[in-house]
Amino acid sequence: MNERANSKLNEVTSHTVRTVIEVARHLADSLDGYDPDDKNKSPFRDSTVNRVRDLIPVIRALNVNADAQIDKAATDLLAAVGNKSAKQLRTDTDDRKATAAAARKVADNISSIFN
Repeated sequence: MNERANSKLNEVTSHTVRTVIEVARHLADSLDGYDPDDKNKSPFRDSTVNRVRDLIPVIRALNVNADAQIDKAATDLLAAVGNKSAKQLRTDTDDRKATAAAARKVADNISSIFN
């Protein structure tokens, strides 16, 4: 029974880590690929930014082992987005690049720890 419980906890942790990596990389790729001169070429939606914010409490809830690295990833991902709107990120090139770099760093850090 303990083995099964541990297996399920490992599955939850693995899923949480994969989700953090996926969402952080998607955000970074969307921001890096955005071209304000050709918005239709590679647009990113408000939902891309909102998805990150919505994910933070889910990450914390799924962190059933209270893993410090997962908690740090959630905190760092939230800090990367902060209270910036998608509109702000579309119009401010420096902010967009900084947010993309911060999101990519979160994905790379947690990937290197768990993979």
